[in-house]
Amino acid sequence: MKRKNLFLLMLCMVFGLVFTSCDENNDGDNGGGGNVIENIDPSDRVFILNEGNYNSNNSGIDMYSPCGGADGTSLFVKNVYMNQNGEGLGDTGQDLISHDGNLYASITGSSLLVKMDNAAKKLATISFDASEGQPRYLAAKNGKIYVTLYGGYVAKIDAGSFQKEAMVQVGSNPEGIVECNGKLYVCNSGWGYDNTMSVIDIATFTVEKTVEVATNPNEIIAAGGKIFIQSYGGAYPDYDYQVQMYDPASGSLERLTAATKLAAYGDVVYIVYSDTDWTTYTTTNVFSTYNIKTRELKTENYLKDMPAQLSSNGIYMIDIDPSNGDFYVSVSDYVSDGTVYRFESDGDLIDAMLSGGMNPTKTVFTN
Repeated sequence: MKRKNLFLLMLCMVFGLVFTSCDENNDGDNGGGGNVIENIDPSDRVFILNEGNYNSNNSGIDMYSPCGGADGTSLFVKNVYMNQNGEGLGDTGQDLISHDGNLYASITGSSLLVKMDNAAKKLATISFDASEGQPRYLAAKNGKIYVTLYGGYVAKIDAGSFQKEAMVQVGSNPEGIVECNGKLYVCNSGWGYDNTMSVIDIATFTVEKTVEVATNPNEIIAAGGKIFIQSYGGAYPDYDYQVQMYDPASGSLERLTAATKLAAYGDVVYIVYSDTDWTTYTTTNVFSTYNIKTRELKTENYLKDMPAQLSSNGIYMIDIDPSNGDFYVSVSDYVSDGTVYRFESDGDLIDAMLSGGMNPTKTVFTN
């Protein structure tokens, strides 16, 4: 019998660096850090958060520039946060977002929210105490940053003053959060035992309703006016990783398929289900897409130029550049630095890069 565990999906891999031009294949540069980032147009900066290992104080941020290297080649700068600030990011980088020209990172193990400029220079931090709980995931809207806190709250932070403004109580151990049409949708995991999604009205910053979903909801995205929730399905090891679609207009909830990772571009949700058989230590990745307009679910590998190392390892991250549909995908083994791949929107592989840390978990686009 197969045992599926999102936190133990990776096999070790060693992989060379590939750099290409924006227009044609060329060898490129591996950036050394420091102020090299200042010479890159802000719209060409892509930031990658490396989660690190819990209690190891080794999270960090890398920067990738599709066109910022020599002769228009791509450029990858490892550990840009360390290079810019002369210090580490902290323990367990959980989430990273861009809002109004600045970056914000939640560092769970360090109980910190970090504000940076668009060159990853630290501007300010906010700490959370034990009663509030450790920060998890982030959302932003109209100059406000919203962060889920494991104490059972969502905090509202003013992005300008970077001060806490309010907190609202939700379910237990909230995880993923997303904004859609003036509402915040929050997954309440209960550390494996809650099965609710809180809907917060941003204008009043109060919980408008609580929706029962699959047990242990974790990841949540919005696309096409719908909310997509990925749940573990229970406490470890009883995971089934189901995905549900919630329609805010009708209140309906529909189960779609199984997934360990979700991303969206336009009206299409891109789904990955990494299934590891721990009796043989083999991983199978199943790819599918859901078209929100046509309501079609298709099993197809949209990463058509996928290297063998990626196809045989569990996928730790998938994010999509909203400006062009490019895919950013990572794998990691929890022991060595992860690998980040970039694919064009048509599925062709463009770059493969050894990250500056373990567990690359989030890609943020400043364009």
